[in-house]
Amino acid sequence: QINTTIKNEDGSFFCQNLYHFFMYSPQRESYLRPYFKVKDGEIFVDVGANVGKYSIFIAKRYSKSTVVAVEPDERAFNIMQKNIGLNSLKNIQIIKKAASNKIGKIEFFINEENSARNSVYKEEIAGQSNYNEQRGKKHFNTQKISIPCTTLDEILKNSQKIGLIKIDVQGAEANVLNGALKIIRRDSPAILFEAWDAKRLIEIKKILSPMNYRFVKIDEFNFLAKYKI
Repeated sequence: QINTTIKNEDGSFFCQNLYHFFMYSPQRESYLRPYFKVKDGEIFVDVGANVGKYSIFIAKRYSKSTVVAVEPDERAFNIMQKNIGLNSLKNIQIIKKAASNKIGKIEFFINEENSARNSVYKEEIAGQSNYNEQRGKKHFNTQKISIPCTTLDEILKNSQKIGLIKIDVQGAEANVLNGALKIIRRDSPAILFEAWDAKRLIEIKKILSPMNYRFVKIDEFNFLAKYKI
């Protein structure tokens, strides 16, 4: 652990380990940045916000908009709070719960090495590069806990218009979407999401296609769903 602060074109960020240096870099996932945009006054919903990189990216560029960041991991939540303070942002609301298809509690597997790999699934899903012919799937140290969960429909039932929802939840995207059907029908936001395999992509398309969504493939795992008028 290093515990230091860095500053780049996106803002100031607290770094607790070397991975954070990499994660905060504007060059990391630079091809996704053009998709992170909303109109002034619209809400950006960051599901699986982790330490808040994209929440801060949007909040600084759209000061008249509100960011709703959903992050259940206490470690990431605390760092995101530090990052919000470092950038003196007042337009980010953090929800310390998991977004799901129900209100209550769920089992959650904390990745002790990297909070970006937390999941409701015990087996590692993210990072397909961890596969190889010799060693098979790489496993990480995980800890099972019970955490509170809620739905985006509940969080945002009285909100202003939602312009963009980003979902990064390591395989549980369908659960998040099934808990957001009312707000999706209400506002028809753009939805930026990961799908780690064909099965999960099919699940997501089954949910969104009947609501007149069309899909743009960004890379192997990232997709944009847009409402077609």
